[in-house]
Amino acid sequence: MPFKNPAQEAAMWANAPDVARKWVHEYGHAPGYDEYRKNHPTNKKKRRKKKSTAEIIQDTERVAAKLESLGCAETAQKLRTSVARMTNSGFTRTAQSQTPSQWQHPRQMIQQQKQ
Repeated sequence: MPFKNPAQEAAMWANAPDVARKWVHEYGHAPGYDEYRKNHPTNKKKRRKKKSTAEIIQDTERVAAKLESLGCAETAQKLRTSVARMTNSGFTRTAQSQTPSQWQHPRQMIQQQKQ
């Protein structure tokens, strides 16, 4: 039994790929299937852009300010402390170097300052 329309074929590929493979082999694709696939998005998840350290710090500061306005100053301070600890323990960018290839570990930055 061949496909009646492109939507049926797409649904068959999603729900019963073995049957769809057999039908395509025997009868070919539904008329207009290639055009249908071009115009309809797939269900692939879109990748989110990773936030930079500066963006994370800004977001954290906004949350901390909101917590303080709600009367949770202690929690806001803990949040700020934990973010400061995380940013100081990992790789950071120096003020002079703004490209990721020039990122330095804090130990390297301290060694350069001593010299």
